[in-house]
Amino acid sequence: MTEHMIRLRGGWTLLGRETEDRPTKLTLPLTSFPGRPGNLVFSRFFQRPPLANPGQTLWLQLESVPGLKSITINRQELARTNPEAPIERLFLGNDLPDRNQLVLSVDSNVRLQERWGCIALVIQDEDRLASADRSSE
Repeated sequence: MTEHMIRLRGGWTLLGRETEDRPTKLTLPLTSFPGRPGNLVFSRFFQRPPLANPGQTLWLQLESVPGLKSITINRQELARTNPEAPIERLFLGNDLPDRNQLVLSVDSNVRLQERWGCIALVIQDEDRLASADRSSE
């Protein structure tokens, strides 16, 4: 199976704590959360990556995201997570619109180990995985 990773580092906006703060531009990963602890909302727009063939699938990879409470794409909640054990990878399919918005709701009361927010889109080539499985039989 081959994978192509598109890291979502720049272009994030911290929307603030329930509209009390002004939006702030950020680059992930973070070494600390900005401001005082509380519920944070991170948002980022992204283009749908091109998929070369029907056997490719798109995933959202989430690493180093303690405190993550929910994940929304295009105003549709994909998942609610346990902030102690967040989801690491979510299937996005292959039919996203051209322009998308990813929103992460986070409880920043968690203690960070090193950095927070290694987020990426991952294109997987499922055809190669299937043919590799057949050749090993």
